Amino acid sequence: MIPRWVVSSMCGMALLGFVLPVQAEVPYPLKTTLRLDGHGGCTFKVPDWTVSGPKKDNLAVLKTNKVKGSEGYFILMLTVEHVPAGTVDWNKVRQNVQAAAKKGGAELLLTLGAVWTKTPGFTGRQMLGVLTTKGKRMVVQLISMAQAGRLVTVTLLTAKETKVSQKLLQAIASAVKR
Repeated sequence: MIPRWVVSSMCGMALLGFVLPVQAEVPYPLKTTLRLDGHGGCTFKVPDWTVSGPKKDNLAVLKTNKVKGSEGYFILMLTVEHVPAGTVDWNKVRQNVQAAAKKGGAELLLTLGAVWTKTPGFTGRQMLGVLTTKGKRMVVQLISMAQAGRLVTVTLLTAKETKVSQKLLQAIASAVKR
């Protein structure tokens, strides 16, 4: 019979072996905690980037021009909004995001992606699209998640879709806390 402490040590090492490589893959360390208090609030773990727009109780925009490799630039938008409790119509959420972009003078084409289940306590959807504004084209990747009457959206705008941008977006969305 194997002693209990040996089994728990082996399990612990196995977990560390699984978790550490995943965290090492995040291209920009999530060193900064950012809290948005609107609609019940949420806490985000984000890279140490510049806040580049009005930080409100339900919105923050961060950016960096110091992008590793040839990714170009990253703009990160975090929002917390009210959503009626119950089942979320993700197609309606997609349409609302597109309408908001249009109201701001841009054209956004979004497609619904995979179901998002990697943030404990939230249900969500991934979306991917292209935003065109003032002749510029940007790739839009977002994860929108619902929990207890709030809709939390993590959006990353980039020059092009890359594995780096996907991993960063997923890492930020995975770390959202109420």
